[in-house]
Amino acid sequence: MNEINDKICVPYTAERQRSDLIRLALILAAFAALYAPTIPLLLSTWKSPDFSHGIIVPFVSAYLIWHRRETLKTLPFEPSWVPGIIVTLAGLIILLLGVTGSVVVVEEASIIVMVPGLILLLLGTRHLKAMALPIGYLILMVPVLTPFLDAIYWPLQLITAKLAGLMLSAIGVPVFHNNQFLELPNISLEVAKECSGAQFLISVFAIAIPLAYLSLRRRNAKIALFALAFLITIFSNSLRVTLIGSLAYIYDKKSALHGPYHILTGYFVFMVGFVFLFLSTWVIGRFSNKAPDEKRTKEASCVSVQGSANSERSFRKAWAAALVILIGAGLFVYTYKATPVLLEKPLSELPMSIGRWNGNNNVAPHETLRVPGADYEATRTYRNSDGKTVDLYIAYFTSQTQGRELINAQFSDLYRKIEQVDLPLDTGARMSINKAVIRDGSRDFLVLFWYDLNGRVIANRNIAKLQTAVGGLIHRRTNGAVVMLVSLMTAADQSQRVLDDEKEFISHLQPVLRDWLHQD
Repeated sequence: MNEINDKICVPYTAERQRSDLIRLALILAAFAALYAPTIPLLLSTWKSPDFSHGIIVPFVSAYLIWHRRETLKTLPFEPSWVPGIIVTLAGLIILLLGVTGSVVVVEEASIIVMVPGLILLLLGTRHLKAMALPIGYLILMVPVLTPFLDAIYWPLQLITAKLAGLMLSAIGVPVFHNNQFLELPNISLEVAKECSGAQFLISVFAIAIPLAYLSLRRRNAKIALFALAFLITIFSNSLRVTLIGSLAYIYDKKSALHGPYHILTGYFVFMVGFVFLFLSTWVIGRFSNKAPDEKRTKEASCVSVQGSANSERSFRKAWAAALVILIGAGLFVYTYKATPVLLEKPLSELPMSIGRWNGNNNVAPHETLRVPGADYEATRTYRNSDGKTVDLYIAYFTSQTQGRELINAQFSDLYRKIEQVDLPLDTGARMSINKAVIRDGSRDFLVLFWYDLNGRVIANRNIAKLQTAVGGLIHRRTNGAVVMLVSLMTAADQSQRVLDDEKEFISHLQPVLRDWLHQD
């Protein structure tokens, strides 16, 4: 052995290489077993048209790592204990919160925290830096960027409508542009949230990032490609709206808005966008000066490590710690089951008289608002002395699992319309609840609803998810209820009057519910 720069060149024998590979294979097997229940959830997420790009992300990430294999071969295994343990345990806690709270996106998001944590713990900081882009790229395979998308939906709607209006005018289609609306002589078009192109932007960047990494060397060239990717997204989506609007105008068919015309123009324009992206990459790569080749340190028969014996012992200890963490987490995931919390009094025994409101049991729930899988349900119509009516719907879960949840994906349209309002109670306290106006056929309904978790009223669904997850993790209890009030809004009604009626009813209802839904 030759000492060079305070480091020791240690032959990396075939036997040691084989033993290290076996250890890493065991870690991968334990990781795969831990996340086996999550894989079907990921596949379901990727089936969504808004997230179909997600299925290519892990494969692209693996290829980018393989592309750096020569550099990675020269790096020693230097386990980073403290950061590695902290990040790995953070990923584990996120996973357990997702499992106990039946929150799919949290369960999926734990992967993008657990992976860098294990790399730090087993291989060290230098390996993580070398794989920073492929590992960071994994964030695109799960819908954790939703808050960012929520912030750009509205600006993209306005930009798309503006550009589409200009394009329609340029091809001779008379159009009046008003915010996100395009008024044509025979039809009114709205660039809705789903048509803003925000999700397409993520798909475009999912392709642009590996293209820039593999094809471009200069940083300025990569930045230029990302800027073009954004512009291509805006242009392509505006072109899509223009084609749909022109078809609806020329053929006077509303089917262009939601039928096969809509689908075909969408696929056509998006493919055109990807073609422009590849062409842009080729042009930028051809005219930009290539950066010098990355310098690599090649070592024929040895790996440079700081004290070979200490390094090998440290790797073995880190491997054992990682294996214990993964196996322990797996045992929890596969054996976890929330304890059902039954109601002491059935919902059918709710008082028929609440304040000056009298109830009637013979009412069918609003199917569009019914929560599937609830263990207990109650539906009543209450009428006050003025003849005003309120439909009350309560759904209670003794415990929640995947597919049986208070916060259900089928209500995504309702969630997009809600705003929070404060309600003063007779006790002097205030409670926040959700308000939304929904349309069923030709009728409008005012909906007020909230979540009741053991007597604690919560309006924000994300906070309700978090509390459910924490309760499941600490107490193995995920019980809870959703309470909805629905009132018909006629042409003669004013929304404020209907809102005041429902608020008055809630002030009398809430003390009653506390006795039914608060379980010790």
